[in-house]
Parts: sequence; structure tokens; C-alpha cells
Amino acid sequence: MLENEIKKSQVLLLTMKKSDYPKKHFLLLKAFSKASTMTCYVTLSKPADSLIEELDKLKLKSQKFHFIDAITKTVKSAENTDQCSFVSSPTALTELSMTFSDTVVNFNCDNCLVEPLSALLVYQDINKVLQFAQNLITKVRVSNIKVSILVFEDDNKQLVKDLHMFVDKAVKL
Repeated sequence: MLENEIKKSQVLLLTMKKSDYPKKHFLLLKAFSKASTMTCYVTLSKPADSLIEELDKLKLKSQKFHFIDAITKTVKSAENTDQCSFVSSPTALTELSMTFSDTVVNFNCDNCLVEPLSALLVYQDINKVLQFAQNLITKVRVSNIKVSILVFEDDNKQLVKDLHMFVDKAVKL
């Protein structure tokens, strides 16, 4: 069961086919809602407002999530709120990393979800994406919290293969 894997593994790699995402995304939301007190949700493909709507439709407490939204500011201005921190764009990996560190501390996050990491491949080469992932994983390990990283397996098989060296466990959804 996904909820148990999220609770057990400090660094979890989640893989799925891109075509399965619309059907399985709600499973991720439910599992994190149950497994965590506060989840830092790094969204690299959907605006946080869409995710909050999705949580509300599923009758899950959106207050159990603090979003780091790397998408919204690419199309409109946005101010940080109690529930969401905005990053200028998915290309701003240093800003994203710093916002991640601040969010984990300031919002007492016990778990993190980064999804989909493979979306960064639109903006960065694979080595930059791996370096970014390794940096986040190190922060998580030092902070003694947990992270799950979702990657679409059909985006880049090499990325999935290389991420295995950094994670404790991999689960195919």
C-alpha cells in the first residue's frame, strides 16, 4: 500500500507512465493526506490552485499541504500565502531549492512530494535535474524528514535509472 511506503521510506522514488497520471494522481493525494502531518508539495506541472481544488473535490484537507508552485508565476504574478510559496519558474533551481529549505522548516513538514521531477527535463538537461534531485535528497536526509519523487518513466529512462542510486526504495504505480 502506497501510504505505508510513504511512511516507511525516507527517500522514495515513484514511477508511472505519463498516461496513467490523470487516473492515479488522486491516489498520491490520498496517500500523502493519510501518511503525513504536513506535506511540502513541490509542483512542477500544475498550478497549486488546481491541486487545492482537486484536494477539495476529494474531501481531503488541503491544510495538510504547503505547496511550492514553480508554474503559476510563468504566466501571472502571484504572492506567497500561508498555503503556497511561488517560485519564478521551473528553470530557477537555486530559488526552488532555497524555497524548499525554508518551507520544510517554516511549515514543520514531515514529508515532501516532488512531482513530476521529469517535467524539469523540458527546461534542464538530465545532469542538472539529477544534481537538483540529489541536493533535495541530501537536505531531506540531513533534516530527518521524508521525500517522495515522482518521475514519469516514459519521459526519460536514464533519469529513472540514475535516481535509483539516491533513493531507499522505488515503487511503480
